[in-house]
Amino acid sequence: MVGRRMPDIECDGKRLYERLREGKFVLVTAVPVEMDRPDIVHTVDKHPELPDAVLVRPDGYVAWASGPDAERLELSAAIDRWSPVA
Repeated sequence: MVGRRMPDIECDGKRLYERLREGKFVLVTAVPVEMDRPDIVHTVDKHPELPDAVLVRPDGYVAWASGPDAERLELSAAIDRWSPVA
């Protein structure tokens, strides 16, 4: 999935591509995740065809997707790598 265009899925009642209009990374997770990053739009929605966590770049391509046993630490590392705090 990494490097591919993310499908325009529904995320908390809005389309993903609508959320991308803010020009920020969008994190889609199957369950709520505690996060204090105003530079990232976080949305929670379960999609059986997708990994439990997907980080989408502002251009709509997948920067990172969780593996089947991804942990919070792995998610934090991916966010820090792709969208470092200035």
